[in-house]
Amino acid sequence: IGTAVADGDLFGCSYTDFAPAQRPYYPAAATGSTSIAEQRANDLLVYPQPATDVLTIRTEAVSNVPVTITGLAGQRVYTGHTTGLLTTLNVDDLAAGLYVLQVGDVRRTVVVQ
Repeated sequence: IGTAVADGDLFGCSYTDFAPAQRPYYPAAATGSTSIAEQRANDLLVYPQPATDVLTIRTEAVSNVPVTITGLAGQRVYTGHTTGLLTTLNVDDLAAGLYVLQVGDVRRTVVVQ
């Protein structure tokens, strides 16, 4: 391991607890998976974004799934249930801003103008 770094040289540093120290080497692609399998949430479409007067929720779940809208400060501004595959919510009474829409266990951030 050298102590001088010249223009164009690569410098790498690592701290290990094994001895003896090993020379740095060029990185190599991982041979196995380094990711976590994505958990697919229930299919949920929310449109239009941003919403001005009506927010439409499309879900594959059956009707009567709990729906809540909360502000970013945590205040609940709407509570209801889905009415089928398509549910429309009147949001023209809401102040413009960001809200968290929760349909069952699935959450989405929505924008109201």
